[in-house]
Amino acid sequence: MAFRFALGSLLRLRQSIEHQQELLLQKATQAVLSVQRDIEDVDRRVATILTAEADQLGLGVTAAELQFAEVCRSLLREFRSDLEHELRRRQEARQQQSERFQAARRDREVLESLRQRQLQVYRVQENRREQRRMDDLLLLRREFQRHS
Repeated sequence: MAFRFALGSLLRLRQSIEHQQELLLQKATQAVLSVQRDIEDVDRRVATILTAEADQLGLGVTAAELQFAEVCRSLLREFRSDLEHELRRRQEARQQQSERFQAARRDREVLESLRQRQLQVYRVQENRREQRRMDDLLLLRREFQRHS
């Protein structure tokens, strides 16, 4: 008789849920990384503007050009601030998803542990049944040989 785990379908469901939660966690991680890259891009743009402004100062620039550069830096700082807020929001979402994934993993591990224990009990019982069959067969042979 083959081992059959009574909660097999529930275990498969838990494995599926864990996999879905893992995919959502990967998606949340990608969202965080995307905003981090956007912040790095903004920082590079600000550095480029500062470098260009420093180069132009030596060449003589108009007040309008300096004012325009300041407006650009100001807008980029505001945009960076918005991105930082978005980054915190996405990091919180990622943390929550990580907790959901860990809960799904624990649920699946509990069922797998139960399955392993049941399989172990099944194997012990199967070994005992086999040993009884072997003992019965040996007794039958002895009895047969004694009567022959």
